[in-house]
Amino acid sequence: MKTLRRAVQTVLLKHPPLRCCLLNSSAKRNDRPIIGVMAQEAAFPKPNRTSYIYANHVKFLESAGARVAPVKMNQTVEEYERLFNCINGSMETLRRAVQTVLMKHPPLRCCLLNSSAKRNDRPIIGVMAQEAAFPKPNRTSYIYANHVKFLESAGARVAPVKMNQTVEEYERLFNCINGVLFPGDPVCPISSAYARSAKIFYELAIEANRKHDYFPVYGICLGLQILCDLISGKDLFTMTETKGVLLPLNLTEDAKGSRMFSGFPDELMKDLASEPLSQHAHKWSLVLSSYNSNEKLKTFYKILTTSTDGKVEFVSTLEAYDYPIYATQWHPEKSAFDGTEPHIAHFPSAVMTTYYIAEFFVEEARKNFHRFASKEEERKALIYNYSPVYTGPASGFKQLYYFF
Repeated sequence: MKTLRRAVQTVLLKHPPLRCCLLNSSAKRNDRPIIGVMAQEAAFPKPNRTSYIYANHVKFLESAGARVAPVKMNQTVEEYERLFNCINGSMETLRRAVQTVLMKHPPLRCCLLNSSAKRNDRPIIGVMAQEAAFPKPNRTSYIYANHVKFLESAGARVAPVKMNQTVEEYERLFNCINGVLFPGDPVCPISSAYARSAKIFYELAIEANRKHDYFPVYGICLGLQILCDLISGKDLFTMTETKGVLLPLNLTEDAKGSRMFSGFPDELMKDLASEPLSQHAHKWSLVLSSYNSNEKLKTFYKILTTSTDGKVEFVSTLEAYDYPIYATQWHPEKSAFDGTEPHIAHFPSAVMTTYYIAEFFVEEARKNFHRFASKEEERKALIYNYSPVYTGPASGFKQLYYFF
């Protein structure tokens, strides 16, 4: 993947117009395009299932920041014309563009198509389920679909980590997956069922890494708070005015030599530092004075970025010194996959940030070689066994996977 990064960076550096298109967030353009995907006849049609769209085509387009509209079969010419005038492209247009790039840049084509390095090329990453705010029968917990798309966009598969399992069940799952994501949501970081599950997986990850069993952990938003509380042993977070805001990232000296940002193009790092691209959805923050006052935190984590709400400076990105443990107070997954809300950045540089963070964490998971005892066990554990539910425009989460 480092070779691929270098190839992509070389292409961007040698072709300024392409770099500008990708990184210049002030140009006039449609930052949330809608692309039509053609439906196809089902081989064995059933009632209400006469045609289909491959979900990977949807994820493929969403991973680059687009939204998708299905182009259903057997519509009238007038209906197709109306839809055509509302969307911004088709899968065929994108396919031709990708083929053109690959044909013009053989080194990039080789990196994408010829991979022989020893690693786990299909890692499975666990995503922690969280309590539903308004539980219903069979809907007591959930996983945000964007977290699944975020990881899948970089080549990982996802296994849900359900709540209220036994320690033994969590240990069995831990020994089958290759990394874990602690997502963010407004539940208690100490007493919630999510916090209990996260604590067990955190302790298993620490123990595994001490035994040279490389196991990465990534926390987003509340996930950062949990990872800090577990180290410090106390709640050090302060209320800030950071609910639903876009902020730039203040890069520290440690960011330059960090693992997390090592593959980021220089132009993208400049954009992150100068433009409000990082989406914050938290009310509680780790202010610098609290971080500096706790020796356990200072010796475990280095600060890669800070941000400010206009009054206080707080920690926004952390990386452990000696473990593959990472955390962002901001939400990198939202730019590519969320809606058109004004507090979410959809500029190309924001969408590229989504990809680079996902690619980094999935690359970390490729260094782990846990696996399920059989293909059947693996199949049963994956998120593919569940269908995301569209929660509508009134919800802050557009799609959720529910569990009981």
